[in-house]
Amino acid sequence: GSVDALHWPVPQAPELALPWHWRWRAIDPAHPRFDRVADAAWNTMRASAGRWTMGQRDANYLRWRYALRPPVAPQAPARYRFFELTRAWPFAGAGLAVLDLRAATACWLDWVGPLDWMPMASRACRLEAARCGATGLSAWASPPVAQGLAGTGIARRELCAGFGMPLASDLHPDQSTCSGWWMMGGDTDFL
Repeated sequence: GSVDALHWPVPQAPELALPWHWRWRAIDPAHPRFDRVADAAWNTMRASAGRWTMGQRDANYLRWRYALRPPVAPQAPARYRFFELTRAWPFAGAGLAVLDLRAATACWLDWVGPLDWMPMASRACRLEAARCGATGLSAWASPPVAQGLAGTGIARRELCAGFGMPLASDLHPDQSTCSGWWMMGGDTDFL
């Protein structure tokens, strides 16, 4: 399979704000609500994943991956920011985005939540990148992720990595051809 780098410009006009019934706010992985929000988002994501194969994304994993891992932990608060996306009406759960906002082009590393919310999550991530002074937003995406983000104003898409399945696998060959890999930058070890 492959992973593409997707690039968006950040919005400059106020009409690109989130619709009134969507809420976007920062959430700290040390906050007591974090586990509830992240685990609910992960359960919703798994339920909506259908045939996609994806890595673990519960609260414990997210905290370990982006905040507690030894090489990352000292710089994690400045490097990785978590944001909660909710729909106020009708209430339908929550999603969680992980962003690195330090560079001129912000990086959307991960999404945990309903897969059909990805276009709105993309919009919220671009707005957050603009608020932080970034000129663009990028994300790594396997084909299922890129397909979910089609129509979100992607300015450029380019191949950035290929991946394969080892010959020694617990998957039956029939399973490996019917499951698409749902991957973003947080699924890699290049962070």
